[in-house]
Amino acid sequence: MHRIFAVVVLSIITSSLRAQPDTIAVPVFTDAIQAGRSTIAQTMDDRQIPGMSVSMRIGGNLVWSEAFGLASVEHQVPATRDTRFRLASISKVFTGTLAGRLAARGVLDLDADVREYEPRFPEKDEGVVTTRQILAHTSGIRHYIPRDRTQAVPGGVIDVRRYPTVGGALMIFREDPLLFEPGSDRSYSTFAFTLAQAVIEKATGETFGDLIEREISGPLGLESIVLDKWDEFVPNRTDFFTLVESADGTERLTPALPLNNAYKFAGGGLIGTPDDLTAFGAAHLQPGYLDAQTHELVFTPYTMTAGENAGKEINIGLAWQMRPDGLGGTMYYHGGSQTGTRCLLVIIPQAQLSFAIMSNTTDEPGGIEAVTQRILGGFLR
Repeated sequence: MHRIFAVVVLSIITSSLRAQPDTIAVPVFTDAIQAGRSTIAQTMDDRQIPGMSVSMRIGGNLVWSEAFGLASVEHQVPATRDTRFRLASISKVFTGTLAGRLAARGVLDLDADVREYEPRFPEKDEGVVTTRQILAHTSGIRHYIPRDRTQAVPGGVIDVRRYPTVGGALMIFREDPLLFEPGSDRSYSTFAFTLAQAVIEKATGETFGDLIEREISGPLGLESIVLDKWDEFVPNRTDFFTLVESADGTERLTPALPLNNAYKFAGGGLIGTPDDLTAFGAAHLQPGYLDAQTHELVFTPYTMTAGENAGKEINIGLAWQMRPDGLGGTMYYHGGSQTGTRCLLVIIPQAQLSFAIMSNTTDEPGGIEAVTQRILGGFLR
């Protein structure tokens, strides 16, 4: 099975390396692009990934944009630059930017008790939760636990329930205690972003999808970035795949299980192309799309407010994570991993660089950060 799959995919990749009609590859970066193609081809073969796509912008201009492999194995449909992949948790930085824009206009108070906007979230013994804490993963709201993926609980597995409104999604976790006093520690939580969505919708009187279109996709021309709705047809949406272990211990590729992202649109429910991801990233390299005040708000590291960590600065702003870029500046980024995808968005202001890499296979490639580092190395020499 693996051998047959490899032959099919490598034949597609080989044709891609000869440059598909929709490929963008600026000649001055030929060596870096060829090295990147080789890295992707090897990664796809090693991990049986049907389709991947990348986009690189430098100085706001596309210098490399290319899709590899298949969007549909069953129908042998090649991936193209227009193929839409799940953003998974990269959706969180869209929510962070949206919240920053609303806060800058006085529509949303990032430091107010979330219950001022969304009273369906009950008072917590551990303390008051704010939107700023949610975006920095310091709210204490839990992440996934085994109960969420158990068929025996009322409603069944959360991935296949229906959520007509965000209120239904809040019911998954709203009665659970916080993990710690808000602002005193850090614990990653996608559910917290579901609460942020509810707060934002109450603050504006608009739906999250409409706000993404009005505040982000519309102004930046990101036509592919929409909600990943499982009960609607989305043009150019890839099929999704998962590797499962066979009885003999080997891995085989299968269609991914269904996923209704409606319980986590703000934390993991957008879909789009790498080109639109890098356009979004490039818009954050310096003030412009975001005015100077909002840009600073979005990228200012969060400072803990409670407990023994009070006053400690951590490496996250409004959802954007950060680390040294090796060039004397800061890299801002966010990854994503969920059913049918693994992806990463990186922006490096020092190099005026925005890069996105996306796949259509659950949690693969597992070493997407290392793959990205190898690719970026060729462009940053």
